[in-house]
Amino acid sequence: MRGSRGGQKGARDERSPNPGGHAQGSVRAVGGREARTLGLYAGVEDAALFRSADGGQTWQELPGLRDCSGSYWQPGAGGMCLHTIVQDPSDPRRIFVAISAAGAFRTDDAGKTWRPTNRGLHSEQIPDPRAEVGHCVHSIAMHPSRPNVLFMQKHWDVMRSDDAGESWREVSGNLPSDFGFPIVVHAHDPETIYVVPIKSDSEHYPPDGKLRVYRSRTGGEGWAPIVRDLPAVLSVEVQTLR
Repeated sequence: MRGSRGGQKGARDERSPNPGGHAQGSVRAVGGREARTLGLYAGVEDAALFRSADGGQTWQELPGLRDCSGSYWQPGAGGMCLHTIVQDPSDPRRIFVAISAAGAFRTDDAGKTWRPTNRGLHSEQIPDPRAEVGHCVHSIAMHPSRPNVLFMQKHWDVMRSDDAGESWREVSGNLPSDFGFPIVVHAHDPETIYVVPIKSDSEHYPPDGKLRVYRSRTGGEGWAPIVRDLPAVLSVEVQTLR
């Protein structure tokens, strides 16, 4: 596997989708639809996006993403990685990515140009809580039948967008904690979403030490646990994480 970063020389590992000097070069996400037409995409750490037009044999960076306010991006506690790639099934040229801790970004031309899509996000941990970039987005999810509706698990807050990321509103509702990492949309019901609450960013264990998946059948308007407590032996292991 070979790659290039904007045609620059001096690749550290030509087999990697991240050969041109970004941090450790670990691949954090792979995605892509209609691979024969638009290719595959790989997100890496330190945050960058690469594309392969030959099934993963070679990779080239899409530099337009880092041109989109990249100088203002900062790593979070887990580094600075592009961990989420979501492609619009109705228009494969439209792609959403999420970066910790920079925010969410969108392209409508298959990665040539990008813009932040973070309006409505609020993060107390950054100098300007409502800044255009700098938000620690943990995950984004979409149902293929409604590509304009997105769900987000942020560092704090569960969010929803009904306009393809142009604006976001909070739907954390009655969750015991709105800190978490994954968010998933049900395969057959675009209004059913799942999250796993974590107590806080400094205490990485579930509320009350009970690991549960929470489900909303109303797109985030109300939540309820759907998974029983862990078996006793596993619960003890969770408690030790304190």
